[in-house]
Amino acid sequence: MKKRIIFASLVFALAGIIWSPLKAIGALALGTLGATLQLQDSMLFTAVPIINTGTAAVEDLVLTEIKLNFGTLTPPSLPYRFDIDMLPAGDSTVFDADFASVPGALFTPGHTYTLTVGGDL
Repeated sequence: MKKRIIFASLVFALAGIIWSPLKAIGALALGTLGATLQLQDSMLFTAVPIINTGTAAVEDLVLTEIKLNFGTLTPPSLPYRFDIDMLPAGDSTVFDADFASVPGALFTPGHTYTLTVGGDL
């Protein structure tokens, strides 16, 4: 039986791309090093590392929740399955998530947004 967890959240400001990790549960964390954001019109494009900070490999990682306040996830669809069978201890992988701004609330430089990611393992 797979265990569902919300393993990390990131808060970022669209001004100089400042990332601040909020929490990590278990052996997984969202990384700030190598994370990228691109704002284009009403779209926000992200690439975020997921890091295995534990001492054992994580197998069959599946993202079941990718949320951004004031944004709607565009493909990839959920659940998001990685192209790897396992994530070794100390290793990382990157997922791309693109968001369209919700009507009436365009993404704005200088504002803070929270990205929340959950999954099964």
